[in-house]
Amino acid sequence: ASQQNLAELRAKAGGQSVAAFLQGVIPLVESAPRLDDLAVLYRTNAQSRLVERCLLDAGIPYQMGGRSRFFERVEVRDMLSYLRLVQNPEDVEALRGTINRPSRGLGPKTLEKMQGQEPNLSMDLIAHAIGNEELPEKARRALEEYYLLIMDLEQAHDQALPDLLDFLVERTGYREYLLGEVGGRERLGNIQELRVMATRHGGQGVQAIGDFVAQMALLASYDPIGKGDGHRGVQLSTIHSVKGLEFAVVFL
Repeated sequence: ASQQNLAELRAKAGGQSVAAFLQGVIPLVESAPRLDDLAVLYRTNAQSRLVERCLLDAGIPYQMGGRSRFFERVEVRDMLSYLRLVQNPEDVEALRGTINRPSRGLGPKTLEKMQGQEPNLSMDLIAHAIGNEELPEKARRALEEYYLLIMDLEQAHDQALPDLLDFLVERTGYREYLLGEVGGRERLGNIQELRVMATRHGGQGVQAIGDFVAQMALLASYDPIGKGDGHRGVQLSTIHSVKGLEFAVVFL
């Protein structure tokens, strides 16, 4: 089966898993004296996305057991920022978030020198900096590569969302970067989970990209544990991370 067909099958299976999971967990949540007596365990952190979506949809508080929530993971944030640049290459926040992701040797000092008195990054500013001989040659080459990358991304806006994510992972060098990092394959799994969400969302073109990014931002902004109000939540964790701990009810 093609990668696209596999993603579609996973998306359908994910929807069925959501229904089955909620059918089992909601009665227990409603009757449990303490939500943190309930635990949902999975093999890899990438699998938490589906569980998080289940609980978000049902309005059930949860905690991540010391790990980052799905939308807080760096690789997920980076891919969403690159999607924003496909939609709008002048997105200042997305430019700032991706110009050195993965690392291109463009650290804070280089960016400060490049910007001068300009308050925000822009494609025009980057284009001007490429010819600025006051910057190191290595930095100017990196800026030129980044500029050409953003130009390529802008031309890719008509691809279907999951195909666009595949393109981003390859064209940005993100796959190669992660495979050289400890735990990189698991982090690639997080991007694959984002791809599954893109498959479920569907569509192509600038409007579809904007709708998808907005939906992801809404999910990312949801506070699952009621910060500051002392509430507890269902415990989410990998099986490996909870060795030695005990819970009244466990979902695998």
